[in-house]
Amino acid sequence: MNMQGLRTAGRDFHTLLKVILAELNIHPISVDNGVFVFLNKQSLILLAISADDILIFTKYEDFFNKIKTKLNAAFGVTSQQGSIIHYLNYQIIQSTRAISIDQSMFILDIINHYIPANTKCPKIDTALRTDRQFDKEILESIPVSPSELK
Repeated sequence: MNMQGLRTAGRDFHTLLKVILAELNIHPISVDNGVFVFLNKQSLILLAISADDILIFTKYEDFFNKIKTKLNAAFGVTSQQGSIIHYLNYQIIQSTRAISIDQSMFILDIINHYIPANTKCPKIDTALRTDRQFDKEILESIPVSPSELK
């Protein structure tokens, strides 16, 4: 690939992706060309795109497979599915009640890379608990109800 092709590769990928998704009636939102939406059976399906990484939010496996097949024909894809997935530097944990997004593993990698293991660090209090049990409690908690949101 020449330098000109390398400079336009991201734009070319995004242009082709927009065409493929438009064929499935999936379009970018007006305020962010990296977020695409589709209404399926009264449910909103979202696609978030960062460079060549795509995150699809849907509860419809048949629709996910349709998108995956179409993209695979054009690009070749690898995918993750499940209750815990990793996207960019995020860990996304899904349950029947909620979705949790965190970067704790990424942060630990940075700390372990830049701070030697035998370094004595002072203990610092935080506003929230940071133990793993707290993460589990949050994951299993009931999301805010519509009346509480009001």
